[in-house]
Amino acid sequence: MPVDPSPTADGPFLGSEIYLAAIEEDSARVASLCRSSALDAPVPVCDGWDLSAAVRHLGWVHRWAAGCVRVGAMAERDSVVSPDASVEAEGLADWFAEGAADLVGVLGSFDVGAPAFLPFRVPQTVASWQRRLAHETAVHRVDVESAVDAVAPIEASLASDGVDEYLSAALVRILGSGRASVPTGSLHIHCTDVAGEWLVVPDGEGFALTREHAKGDAAIRGAAADVLLALWGRRGVAAALGGAELDVVGDASVAEAWLSIGGV
Repeated sequence: MPVDPSPTADGPFLGSEIYLAAIEEDSARVASLCRSSALDAPVPVCDGWDLSAAVRHLGWVHRWAAGCVRVGAMAERDSVVSPDASVEAEGLADWFAEGAADLVGVLGSFDVGAPAFLPFRVPQTVASWQRRLAHETAVHRVDVESAVDAVAPIEASLASDGVDEYLSAALVRILGSGRASVPTGSLHIHCTDVAGEWLVVPDGEGFALTREHAKGDAAIRGAAADVLLALWGRRGVAAALGGAELDVVGDASVAEAWLSIGGV
């Protein structure tokens, strides 16, 4: 994948305090809902997932990432043991909350420039994990809340940064894995409620990403949270939030091709 659009020190990073606060707040919402909700409630935007599976997935990611930061390299995947599907709500919530608290503590105790393995083509530093996990937690918090029809919006500036992180990190990984093909047309993305514009252009085996106002074969426009959720394949959740449909300009098939990539 020939694209390397990773943010630099003076790029779109929001900063440690914002990322750690977002992880802490969203994790608290997940733990609270886990305690008070039916664990078998289906997550409507994640096929095959119920609330329990969503919480166990996010809790596993939190623990594994904390391990990567601690050792400064890739932690063994089997070093994290998730509760099985028979665990009761209180036990699962406690397990999740303990892992989230440990993660926030670990991410806050290391220098942002300290080395830490990430399975993404981004700077291999603690700062990148702070950013990645803020957005991972925000999207999965929405997943959990969608299972009980109690979704709260993602704050606009965090969501816009999440769009950038999706395009510059997650999308590169998804396409590079072969799980999806690079669409044939270019896409312009424009957040309407906060700063954020991008142009994605197919380029051989990968794509080129620029942060600018420019014309593509198609364009999508909308509130940052709606754009972020749509890119991650959560358009149904965006609608549940009361968000307006994304405006699509130009070749709708190109826009649909990019939005259909999604992710987990």
